[in-house]
Amino acid sequence: MMLSKRIAVLLSFCAVIVGCANRLPVPEQLPATWVWPMPAQVLIQVTTEAQQKDFIVLLQHEPKGLRVSLFDPLGVPQARKLLKADQWRNEGLLPPNPQADAWIAVLIFALVPEDKLHTSYPQAVQSGQERHLPAMGWRVEYLAEHILIADGQQQTQLRLQPVEW
Repeated sequence: MMLSKRIAVLLSFCAVIVGCANRLPVPEQLPATWVWPMPAQVLIQVTTEAQQKDFIVLLQHEPKGLRVSLFDPLGVPQARKLLKADQWRNEGLLPPNPQADAWIAVLIFALVPEDKLHTSYPQAVQSGQERHLPAMGWRVEYLAEHILIADGQQQTQLRLQPVEW
C-alpha cells in the first residue's frame, strides 16, 4: 500500500515537471488586427489516426489581452484561457487540458496576420502559404481565405474555420 502511494506521488510530481517544461508559446506582442475579425467563433476539427472530433473556440479581446474558451459540440467547456501580460492563465475551475491548450496556442499563432508575424513570434518561419514555429512543432497551411490546416504533434491535424451564424 505504501509503495502505491509513493508511485502516485512520483507520477504527480513528474506530471507537474512535464507541464512546466511544456510551456505554451506566447506572442511577444498581440496584433491589433487578426486574420479573422474579433470577436471570433472558430470551428476546430481535430483529426487523429483513430478519430475526428469537433470543438468551438470563442476568441475575444480583453484590455491588453485575449480571452479564449474551447467548448465541445454540446457546449461543455473544455478549456478557458486568458492571455495577458505575456502569459497564459487558466480561468475557471476546469481541470488542466494540455491538448486543448496546444490547440489554442496553434490557433492564436495561425490568426496572426503575415505582416505582424515576426513582431508577435520572432522565431516563426513563413514560406508562401505555410508557416511554422519550430518550438511549437506545428505547421500551419492556409488553404483558402477562411480555412487553415495545422499539422502537428502525434499525427494530429486541425482544420480551423470561422463559424458564421
